Amino acid sequence: RGLRPDYRLGDEARSASHMLVESNPYSAFQHATSLHDGDYAFVKRSDGKWTYAVLGHRSLAPSGGGKNDRNGGNHYNMSHPSNYHQHYHPRNDTGFQEKKMEECMVFILNEKGSTKQYKKRQFGEEIRMVSMKGLHGSGNCDASSCAGSVWGGG
Repeated sequence: RGLRPDYRLGDEARSASHMLVESNPYSAFQHATSLHDGDYAFVKRSDGKWTYAVLGHRSLAPSGGGKNDRNGGNHYNMSHPSNYHQHYHPRNDTGFQEKKMEECMVFILNEKGSTKQYKKRQFGEEIRMVSMKGLHGSGNCDASSCAGSVWGGG
């Protein structure tokens, strides 16, 4: 979903009409959480620019506070639950406390395979769905009018 033939990974958004800009933060969050591995979206970069990216996978990462936290630390692919238990499962014999984990999405940003992690609390503000408006043969759809076509019919 969201495959636009006029964009390549890493391209900066050329028009706000190429993204679904939600006025309601809850709707923006809901749309972002509907993404699946391999779906395309526009993601907000550290410099404030919106770039075209593809969701590589969802993961878990230690929950943290600051703005810079989103890029730091390890993340663990949720398709490998043993990673979570190996690194963060509490051990009574050593007194370690369980660290709180937060769902994340890891996006592939460019053809080189660079990635960026977005934590769940950032989904509604820093991830935008792709609009197919204006593309030849797209039917000028948006997420509310013909959801299957918004992301390229996937």
